[in-house]
Amino acid sequence: MQNVCLQELLALWLEACAAKGASAKTLKTYHTQTEPFVRFLLQQGCQTPEDVTPQHVRRYLLFWRERGVSSETLWNYYRNP
Repeated sequence: MQNVCLQELLALWLEACAAKGASAKTLKTYHTQTEPFVRFLLQQGCQTPEDVTPQHVRRYLLFWRERGVSSETLWNYYRNP
């Protein structure tokens, strides 16, 4: 899936989850947890998955840690879904 933008990839992933039987509530949770990360990546200049590096993930987690988000919540951001 080369040259698929991050927002399109998010939509395709949610569609795949729905096709596998994920409930509307689960899809909403996935979107709520994932969409801010996609926005962050876009602000960092990432357009495609190939642009994303481990450093971007660390910066995202640090961004939230600096805003007082608990370690447990950050772990949930990192591991889910």
